[in-house]
Amino acid sequence: MGRKVEYEASQAAYEPVGRSTMNGEHWTVNSDASLENLIKHLREIYADKKYIQVKWTTGKSRTIPQNSSLHQYCEWVAADLNARGLDMVKVLKPGVEIPWSKNSVKQHIWRPVQEVHFGTASTKKLERPDLSIIYDVINRHLSNKFGVHVPFPSKSER
Repeated sequence: MGRKVEYEASQAAYEPVGRSTMNGEHWTVNSDASLENLIKHLREIYADKKYIQVKWTTGKSRTIPQNSSLHQYCEWVAADLNARGLDMVKVLKPGVEIPWSKNSVKQHIWRPVQEVHFGTASTKKLERPDLSIIYDVINRHLSNKFGVHVPFPSKSER
């Protein structure tokens, strides 16, 4: 089984800052002390196993509350567009009337803007400021073209 260990940077210099999982470990390096801890840990593993595979990311990914707000926003946009009679066909292309849903807003409005601006289809790969940028593009477009303004949900509205 995995273990989860979290320490503040001010704690013991050789304590691990990260968490172990069944498939390996995840480390957050956000101080000189945590960097040194990781280097020490990697040296110990390498001395024992003579093989390590390392993968890293930089930047803080979007938060769980941001993700909740994204989904709430998509739901609100769907409701507002549907209430105005602006089905998917009128907003995207002519054809059969298709009402909006939270998922269709995410797939057909949010995700294309996200992919153009940040080159990823996964909201998990977004960094914290990215959601505001995507929201601003969508809000400006919906406001200018259809008169639809839906605020991004605040913490109390999720």
